This record gives sequence, structure tokens and C-alpha cells, in this order.
Amino acid sequence: MEFNTKNITTATTSTTEVVADKVKLVSPERTSNSSIKDIISVSVSTTSGALLVSHDLRDLKKTYNKDSIKKSLVTIYGKNSRIAASSKDIETLSIPLSELPARLEYNFTVMENNTPIEYTADYLIPTKNTTTLLSLNGSKQTSTSESTIPEAITILDTEIVNIKTNLQDFSFI
Repeated sequence: MEFNTKNITTATTSTTEVVADKVKLVSPERTSNSSIKDIISVSVSTTSGALLVSHDLRDLKKTYNKDSIKKSLVTIYGKNSRIAASSKDIETLSIPLSELPARLEYNFTVMENNTPIEYTADYLIPTKNTTTLLSLNGSKQTSTSESTIPEAITILDTEIVNIKTNLQDFSFI
């Protein structure tokens, strides 16, 4: 039995990975903002005497664990009062033309690291056939933040300037 034994050499390449050191800053609770771009699909179609407003939340809910979602509510407000509310992922709601102008409001609360983040979206419903992707804006109360060392220095400098300004204002009083 004979084996083909050729020496095969391969060139090795090395890459250096630059890792930014991260530090954790702890401060009094403050609000930090975040957003999720173009995630909720809203379609409007006209019929005789009413507008049909459809929403699709499936793409948004796929990005989160089912257990971490605490609230998901679509509410439509008309000229006089609340017209409809839905917690379903996909639904079509009817708006009478007498209730125009109408507004769609979406509230979405999710837990991340035992911290609730509340996202909201507002949309003025048009009177023509359209399909729109809505973005969500959220805020959370947190006392810790993780940032790179240059970002942390900037944050600390800003906080020191704020403390100095507050002390000067207090001393003038």
C-alpha cells in the first residue's frame, strides 16, 4: 500500500483585533433614550363610510423573548374619544369617518436586565390608502451605564462641570 505524501505549506496570517476597554459608570438614576427604527407596519385602506387600519407587530415581537414582553397595546383615538384598543399582533380595526382626524398610539414595554424599557409610537392616520413603517422611541431609568474610557471621561467631565455650576449658583444665593 502506498500513500501520496506531499508536503503542503500554507501561509498563516494574523490579525490584530482592537478591543475598546469598557467601564461601568454608576450614578443616580437617569433616563436614557433608545429607538427601534421602522419595525411596525401600519396599513390604511378606505371603504365606504370607514377607514380600515391594520397593524402588524410580528417583526418587533420576534426580536424579544416572549417572557420579557410586559405590554403591547395598540390604541386608536378619534375626534371624540378612544375608538379601539388591541393587544393582538395582527389586526384590522375600523374607524368611522365621523371620528376623523384619528391617531394611532402604540405602547410596548419590555424587561431588559430587570429594567423596564417603555417604547411608544404615535401616528396620525391619513385618509388615503397607505402603508407605513413606524419607529419606536423608548426610555429607561437606569443607574449604570457601560461606555468606553474616552466616553466615560467625557461623561465625568460633564458631571463635574454640573456640580461646579450648582455649587456656584448655591453660593450666590
